[in-house]
Amino acid sequence: MASLRRTESLYTQSLHTDVTRMSPRIKTPLNAILPSLRVPIVCGPMSGAAGGKLAAHVSKAGGLGFIGGGYFSPEQYTKNLEEAAGVLYDEATEHSGRLDVGVGFLGWGLSKLDGPWDPATDALGNHYRRTKAIACIDAALAARPRAVWLAFGTTEEMAGWARIMRERERKIDNFEGLEMWKLFVGVGSVEEAKAAVELVGADVI
Repeated sequence: MASLRRTESLYTQSLHTDVTRMSPRIKTPLNAILPSLRVPIVCGPMSGAAGGKLAAHVSKAGGLGFIGGGYFSPEQYTKNLEEAAGVLYDEATEHSGRLDVGVGFLGWGLSKLDGPWDPATDALGNHYRRTKAIACIDAALAARPRAVWLAFGTTEEMAGWARIMRERERKIDNFEGLEMWKLFVGVGSVEEAKAAVELVGADVI
């Protein structure tokens, strides 16, 4: 029992080790896209599991954590991003750059909020009628995330929402000189991978 308690104690101490001081940096092609990475680990945005605190701890350990916001309201995006900021930054530290986490969206989920995606109208830029979806996007982008993950939708939806997100980013105040977030796109086939790069504008697939 004494040996078991000692093992548990050592494990507990290891959880509280300041991993930000443990680096050698592991370099991969992903570093060219995300230079802040110290280890090539990305925690995907699984809805219901990957919240703000988990995402932030992954990023604090040198990777990049994503918040799974596929079913979030604008208020839930804000809450989880504030929780992430609380883990990553000291209250006394002024932070003006990008928040070192990503946010995840479901392509079909965004469309469903205001009605099915209609290529005949949405592709023409008539997306301002999609007030519920845009409220979610604005809430997420207002926190200045490092990356956005978009998955599960038709090519038209994915390309359309990626374009809308970039437009909304440019409309947010005080973003002059801040580099655009990186776009991760979830794919399930070679065809989807090609479409993600050529039509959606993915940085990472």
